[in-house]
Formats: sequence, C-alpha cells, structure tokens
Amino acid sequence: MLFGGTAFSQVGTFDTIRMNNVYFNTIKTGMWSGNFRSGFIHQTNGSFNFGIYGNAASGFRFRWLFENNKLIDYSTDAREVMHLDSSGMLRVKNGITAPNPVFGKVTNSEYAKVVILGPNFPGGEGSKRDISYEFQNAGKAMIRSYRGTSWDTYLQFLTNPVSNAGQGVDPVVQMHISHDGNVGIGTTTPQSRLAVNGDITAKK
Repeated sequence: MLFGGTAFSQVGTFDTIRMNNVYFNTIKTGMWSGNFRSGFIHQTNGSFNFGIYGNAASGFRFRWLFENNKLIDYSTDAREVMHLDSSGMLRVKNGITAPNPVFGKVTNSEYAKVVILGPNFPGGEGSKRDISYEFQNAGKAMIRSYRGTSWDTYLQFLTNPVSNAGQGVDPVVQMHISHDGNVGIGTTTPQSRLAVNGDITAKK
C-alpha cells in the first residue's frame, strides 16, 4: 500500500527481453504517489516512459516522458514530451509532426477551427504568430498575424525574393491587412482601403 508523501512502488516486472538479437530491455510497471501525479506507470530502462496521472480535481492525464537511460523524476513535468488530458486534448511539447495531419470535422452544420495561441504582451510584431511553408535548401513563404495595443489585430503575407537567400532568413512582407481593413501592397502602413507602393498593371 502507498501512504502520504512521494513514493514509487514496483508491482510487477517482466523478464529481460531481446529485440533484434541485439537490444536488451526490462519493462516494469508500478504506482507513483505524489501530489496530482499519482497513478500507474509503465517504465523501461531505455529512454521512454509513460504513465497515467491525476485526480478528479485536476483532471486525469496520460503522460509520455523522455529520459536518457535513467529513472525519470515523475514529480515534475520537466521531461514531459506529450500528454493526453481528460477532455481528449493532445498536447505535444514541440508541435505535432505527422505526415498530412487532418483537422476539423465533416459533420454537417458543426463548426470547427484550428487555433494558434498568442501572448497578450508584448504588443506589435513581438506577439507575431506564423504559418510557415518551408522548402528544403530553398526559401519559405509565411502567413503572419500579430496583435496591436488593444483588441486590434493584423495579418500579413510574406514571400522570399530570389535575392533573399540563406537558411533562417525570414521572407519579406508583401501584403499587409490592418485592423481597420486597409490593405497595403509593398507597405505595412496603408492609409486607405488599398495602398500600393509600386506600379499597378491592369487589363480590361
């Protein structure tokens, strides 16, 4: 039995197993008790561990934790790489990386959205959030949004000119939509519904 405080109790151990006749591993199960992280743990002596944590007040979570061939400190979230919470929300430390991820629903009359969270401070471009299309050994194109000093928000479209070469170099703002609906092409400070910094060519 587990009492107050923090403890790890091993409730079962499988024999050492051999993978591909080279890699040896030991798989253990146990119970961890400590604050809201109490729950079932499945652990190996490799580098990836996971467990179920939580209570009714904090909401249960299934956590995946990473460590390099040593025991994980289950009392913190420092080594968490991903968790699934009680509402069904999957949170990944450095973003979701999967081929062709699909978002939304096809249910008739049911609203869906993809949310990219941003900070309240600082205002201006310091709060920017980007959707980036990045091409291997080449340029990138981006859609950017940032907030102003109040409820105002801005939207920009950026592309990479031929001369703007180099890995890690941001593309250039080509089109800007201000909070008031003014659109700028070649300018980020449009003072009218459409402001163009450059030539305009039209064909009837």
